Amino acid sequence: MATAAFFDVDNTLIRGSTSAYMARGLIGQGYFTKRQVADLLFRQVRFTITSNEHAGDMAVIIGEVQRLLAGRKVSDVARVGGQIFDDRVIGNLWPEAVQLVQDHLANGEQVWLVTSTGQEIADLVAERVGATGALGTRSAIEDGVYTGELVGPPLHGPAKAVAIRELAERLGLDLAASFAYSDSANDIPMLSAVGRAVAVNPDRKLRKHASDRGWQILDFRYPSLVGRSLAWARVKI
Repeated sequence: MATAAFFDVDNTLIRGSTSAYMARGLIGQGYFTKRQVADLLFRQVRFTITSNEHAGDMAVIIGEVQRLLAGRKVSDVARVGGQIFDDRVIGNLWPEAVQLVQDHLANGEQVWLVTSTGQEIADLVAERVGATGALGTRSAIEDGVYTGELVGPPLHGPAKAVAIRELAERLGLDLAASFAYSDSANDIPMLSAVGRAVAVNPDRKLRKHASDRGWQILDFRYPSLVGRSLAWARVKI
């Protein structure tokens, strides 16, 4: 059976929040106002700092983004999103994480990004880093236009584990021999669904959980540890 590596995006592959970068960029394109973006970012930062981020919180944030995008052409958002990524996001990719993506691909393994970010932006990030594909939150689209609704729940927390199991069944992937990377305790279900879980830039709860279970821990925020961590990672891949 084939194997894969599943990467969370925010704070795992990219420093910070993809949605935050995109929202700021969309201000200049007339999609959002500064006040609307400030409100969204305040909620996101509050949930993250207080460690109370959960599916209900994410549903509120993502639902508000969907409402703001209602009536916009998907093709226009994708085009502008590409410009924003190249201007604002590409310089905030963790080089070490991108190297891991390339290492997995070089080993003949599939690489899938798994994120609560909208599917169209997730696809864009996957294309830019050379990943096999992406699993993201799906928006309802009619005649090429966002309706303002979601198709199913946000891809967050336990929903990520469900998504990779469904993908594995569809593509014949061996999850027991596969990898998963994330920074957040919210992704413990996804990390637990594979045989080789790796905590990347972990929050406090995930660091403890990973340490208790003997999972590999990589932290790209502290340069002195990066070389040693990557050497260990490459031996284990």
